[in-house]
Amino acid sequence: MYFDAMTIGNFANYVESLHPDLIVLDGYPNVDERVALSYKLKIPFAVLTTLYDPVTLKVPINPVAQAYNSAYFRSKASLLETMLAVTSIIAPMFLHRFNDKGYMKQMFPNDPNVPAANELMSQAEVYIIQSDPINDYPIPAVPNMKMIGGVSVSPSKPLQEPFKSFVEKSEKAGVGVAVLSFGSLVMNLPKIAERKIISALSRLSVNTIWRANITSPDPDKILTSTWLPVNDLLGHKNVKVFISHSGANSLYEALYHAVPTVCVPLFYDQYVNAERAEDKGFCVNLDIVKVTADELFTAIEHVVSSKEIKSTVSKASEIYRELYKNPRQDAAFWLDHVLRYGGEYMRYSGQKLPMILFIMDYILVFMVGLTTGLGVLLLGYISKLIFSAYFRREVHLKSD
Repeated sequence: MYFDAMTIGNFANYVESLHPDLIVLDGYPNVDERVALSYKLKIPFAVLTTLYDPVTLKVPINPVAQAYNSAYFRSKASLLETMLAVTSIIAPMFLHRFNDKGYMKQMFPNDPNVPAANELMSQAEVYIIQSDPINDYPIPAVPNMKMIGGVSVSPSKPLQEPFKSFVEKSEKAGVGVAVLSFGSLVMNLPKIAERKIISALSRLSVNTIWRANITSPDPDKILTSTWLPVNDLLGHKNVKVFISHSGANSLYEALYHAVPTVCVPLFYDQYVNAERAEDKGFCVNLDIVKVTADELFTAIEHVVSSKEIKSTVSKASEIYRELYKNPRQDAAFWLDHVLRYGGEYMRYSGQKLPMILFIMDYILVFMVGLTTGLGVLLLGYISKLIFSAYFRREVHLKSD
């Protein structure tokens, strides 16, 4: 098993031979057992992640407020949908208690006091989160949560060939440029989606640079390549729109360079990212399966020409650049800081509690609700018995 190899195999021995002062872990949820390496070697750890996980961090959140971050829940959601959304936020806190899988006890059978992995994860020296209230929604935080923005963004560098010639030629002709990329994982689309995109791109008022493993149907209008310097392209003044799969890094790059976006999410967190970007006014959100070629064309043209979207994303970009000047440097600062001083002084008391105590208020509300519900049912049952007895007595008296 992977975690056995980490803790009792050559990897752990190799890490120990380096005599590290700090271990930096990724914060991907539901695989907390990687903290076993830190526990075995008695070395403090930090977490560097793109995900806000209030359960692991034991952030005291209001689940209703969390649900209402979404524009859908603020305007369209029914009471049932809202209740289900709130339940989905609360449920992981209860499931956390049973999500340990017993790995730590298996890996350290001679340690009677070994804690659960999911409890250990809340003891990081610092949580460095690639998030911010401009690209993301504002979120509750605790002192050892440091939000640094997106580490993928940076000032653009001069374009290299063939991108330089294509962009400059378009600029000289008075034609803007669109950048289309579905990320590093998607090089080939289904033929029906490919034909749909080509139909839309061939009619646009802008030329397009498309990351795709195909031969361009019109090299003067559509430049295709299996690799794109996306950040550098978005930083060019002649790029008018970004057509993106809505990956977190891609949206950060679009925000940094103030480029309006057409979001076409394909999987995982991309749907949430696209919904949030549309809610903030940075993009138009499309479903690649349902959208027609004409609708795709219309949406791209709308984003290219929309002064409202451009103004919104430009203002957000100014705020972001002012607050998050160098996310990578900020991450390095906090890692260096806890190396020197530790992070115990930032850890609030709730992070030291077992999860069962941390969520005691929810348990009390549930118990009060359950007790009240049972009391109402019991009262109703007793009232029914009394009414039935009274009704039978009245009938009996009348018959006499």
